[in-house]
Amino acid sequence: MFVTLFISLGFRFAFGVYYSAILDETGWPRADTAGVVSASMIVYACTAALSGYLFDRLGARVLFTIGALCMGAGLMLCSTVDSLFGLTAVYGIMLGLSYAALGFIPHMAIVPRWFVRRRGLAAAVTLAGVGLGSLGVAAISAELIVRIGWRETMWWFGLTAMVVLIPIN
Repeated sequence: MFVTLFISLGFRFAFGVYYSAILDETGWPRADTAGVVSASMIVYACTAALSGYLFDRLGARVLFTIGALCMGAGLMLCSTVDSLFGLTAVYGIMLGLSYAALGFIPHMAIVPRWFVRRRGLAAAVTLAGVGLGSLGVAAISAELIVRIGWRETMWWFGLTAMVVLIPIN
């Protein structure tokens, strides 16, 4: 659970590292480019209840697999877009769905079910993945963006999300 939040929400909060590189390459307007994150948060807000429903119906394994596939495919597709609309649609929809499927809601539903004793500690360790992921993913992304560019970095994070998250969940 820690690793899932580390990767998924770590990337969610690391978008600012990509922002400058995207602007530098594309020349898109700053406000419109920032709207990419807003689009994903709108999709997240609209599908958060759906993720809870799917968690109850399908279980964590299926929901997390769907989320990892959305995240991985979404990031890989983001690396290929050549329009602001395309980036907004792909990042907004696919990453927004993945944030709902891999985020706080299903994790905070799992912790009390799996841990009877030391629930507080289990929740703390799980949620530490968010903070450490934000720091770690941002730092790794920044270094990779300098070395290989934002597109390649997103592509590799997409592949990593699927290769790591699907088997462990």
